[in-house]
Amino acid sequence: MGGMRGRKSWLEAMRVLRHLEKDAEWGWVLVGELLPRHQRAAQAAAEQGLVELAGRETRAELSAYEDRPVRWAARLSPQGHDVLTFTDAGPAPASRHEGLAGGEMLIELYRAELEALSLYVHLAGRLRVPPAEGLADRVRTARQLGNRWSLWLTPDQIESVAYAFYLRSMGGCATQASRFAREYGLAFLMDPSEGCPRLTRLPGTRCTLPDARVTLTDEDTGDLLDDWPDDRWPPPPGCSAESSVACRTASFTACSSA
Repeated sequence: MGGMRGRKSWLEAMRVLRHLEKDAEWGWVLVGELLPRHQRAAQAAAEQGLVELAGRETRAELSAYEDRPVRWAARLSPQGHDVLTFTDAGPAPASRHEGLAGGEMLIELYRAELEALSLYVHLAGRLRVPPAEGLADRVRTARQLGNRWSLWLTPDQIESVAYAFYLRSMGGCATQASRFAREYGLAFLMDPSEGCPRLTRLPGTRCTLPDARVTLTDEDTGDLLDDWPDDRWPPPPGCSAESSVACRTASFTACSSA
């Protein structure tokens, strides 16, 4: 993934892309409009599904529009847009904890995790992949028990929690996503076959969500785990790039078109 320095260079290039996209006539930032270092960083961010690179057919169309050869063009992916929105936002308004809400599964979060989730639901109207219905109310009514906050969440809401922590991890801090993957067995990992992050089922210690639709091969599992944003994370018990345990993708995926 390139570590913290690599992520910072991606974010810088992605911010430039976002700015240039506003005035881009065809919705794509073309070669020559970026500094070389920003183009290299955008290329690297594309490998993580945060930037979309124009394919051959799109480049041919752009070449016709521009009346010149267009050999490279890029724009933010929906996930890239959300990563920037989440990363650049200030702290969320303070949550009120008014009692335990009904739900299907107990999720326990530390303060920093609840703050990240609160920011995610606060930004709902600005994100391309918004929180699941009802998650904002569950966050607002979370109950503090010791040094953790307890929330009863539906499967869709739990998947949104994983996405919130994915956004935080791509912005520079993978601690919350790492613990959530260990504890609940869900993480957004880069799927090379799809070219974007996919919600991936891991053998977490508490995860009781319904069966996933797709079963990954051991080779696919190794590839996805190799792309985790922080190489220091300990995988869940029984699951590693070298193990024979097959991870399965859950029904939700952020591989939607812009």
